[in-house]
Amino acid sequence: MADETGVSRDRIGRFKELCLEAALRVAAGRPGHGILCDDRLGRRALHAAAGSGLWIGRPAEYPGSRPLRLEPDLEPDYGSALSQWPLEQVVKVLCLYHPDDDADLKAAQDATLIRLARAARANRLELFLEITPSRVGRVTDTTTAEVIARIYSLSIYPRLVEAGADGDRCGLGERLRRNHQERSPLPRDCGSRSRCVSRGSCREFCRRRASRTGQGLRGRPHDILRCRRCLAVRSHRR
Repeated sequence: MADETGVSRDRIGRFKELCLEAALRVAAGRPGHGILCDDRLGRRALHAAAGSGLWIGRPAEYPGSRPLRLEPDLEPDYGSALSQWPLEQVVKVLCLYHPDDDADLKAAQDATLIRLARAARANRLELFLEITPSRVGRVTDTTTAEVIARIYSLSIYPRLVEAGADGDRCGLGERLRRNHQERSPLPRDCGSRSRCVSRGSCREFCRRRASRTGQGLRGRPHDILRCRRCLAVRSHRR
């Protein structure tokens, strides 16, 4: 954005500070609000957000990398680098992953994701995994589900919502549990729209859940697996 508008990149940091100020004003001390801010270009804003009560997602990936690489300050020992992160910061990683990727590319990305997930868990940090197949290939109705199934096969998957528990208005937890056990692609829809009419479709329900992922028990190791098309649930890497 800075390059497109002819603005010096030195102003990016101040822009991120303004974003933080806006987020704090909108949140007004209420839970369920957050920001994404990196340490390379937005260090002052990232540090200023500490103790604010906001959900803080800190990007770990090197922008645009494929196969996935992490920021230089996280290499080569993810665990040691993440040990310096405050518990309130969430390890956010964007992975350009597609079912049609060749075997070598998949293997390289899988290895990085597994190492990062293990390092985050060892340091009691949340993990927010964002997968975007649409940027690297053709997307069909099953593309994202296939990628999620692949991530599951790496033993990185959500902490499933207890069936019938408060908040699982669509029976989403049970659907996820069954699909995980079968190792099959996840459905696009929860199949129970009649029970979540007041909240809209399953996708809207999932998006609303994603907006509240900043809430939960601090200090407990849990990850977040996010699907941009339908699935967005609070999660736990077992």
